[in-house]
Amino acid sequence: MTNAVWLKPEAVAQIEFLEWTEGDRLRHSKFVGLREDKKPRSVVKEQAEEPRITSG
Repeated sequence: MTNAVWLKPEAVAQIEFLEWTEGDRLRHSKFVGLREDKKPRSVVKEQAEEPRITSG
């Protein structure tokens, strides 16, 4: 941590990815674009939704 450089969040990127790895990294990630409708400090890691089972 002695060589760490801390930055202030100034932009929000939208990333598509396949899944989170066990090491908490993104698998097969792809940059989609910048999001100007979100504030950097409001962004949190999203939790995966449970698959929905529908009948019909």
